[in-house]
Amino acid sequence: MIRRYWVILVLLIGVGLSAAGCGDDTPDDNGIPGDGSGEDSGASSGSDADADTDADTDSDTDADADGDSDGDSDADSGPDASVVPAVAAGDCSPNDAPAVSFHVGVDAASCGSTPSGAYVVITVWYTSWDTLEVGTHALDASSGMALYFSSPMSSTTEIGADTVLTIDFIDSTRMTGRYEATFTSGAMSADFEAPWCDNSPGCG
Repeated sequence: MIRRYWVILVLLIGVGLSAAGCGDDTPDDNGIPGDGSGEDSGASSGSDADADTDADTDSDTDADADGDSDGDSDADSGPDASVVPAVAAGDCSPNDAPAVSFHVGVDAASCGSTPSGAYVVITVWYTSWDTLEVGTHALDASSGMALYFSSPMSSTTEIGADTVLTIDFIDSTRMTGRYEATFTSGAMSADFEAPWCDNSPGCG
């Protein structure tokens, strides 16, 4: 009788141990046995990798898109509003030799345009349009002058001192440059563009 009980007890213990060993011991992708919970730790790892990839992709895409958009929106293809319209025409030097005058501050950079407000006239003596060259030209009592008119109808003018004309570009039809001069009203300067308005001032 006692022997029968021992046999039953041994069988019960065997069944219990077998049930306890039913957990998932299959190694995961990293070779680490499972914990019996049936969850795939490799799947969690893969999910993290996906999250990192998405984050990196979003970050890169946003950065590139913002950079391109900002670059395009900052581009300025419009005209430079700081360039003052002017016209260039033939004039006469004190000895009736040829000269070139720049009327800076006219309404438009086109021949025949006149000023509707204050303007400056820069005159280079003893030269013609064909002989003007790119560079800096200091104008004094022996080479030219600058005159300031406070309005188109002004009967008085201010003579400039320390006048400098800088020619950046010149060809047979137009020029671009800058002038600087000091008048009684104060120091003045401007970048300007002028077409060449060929005329016959009747010098000589």
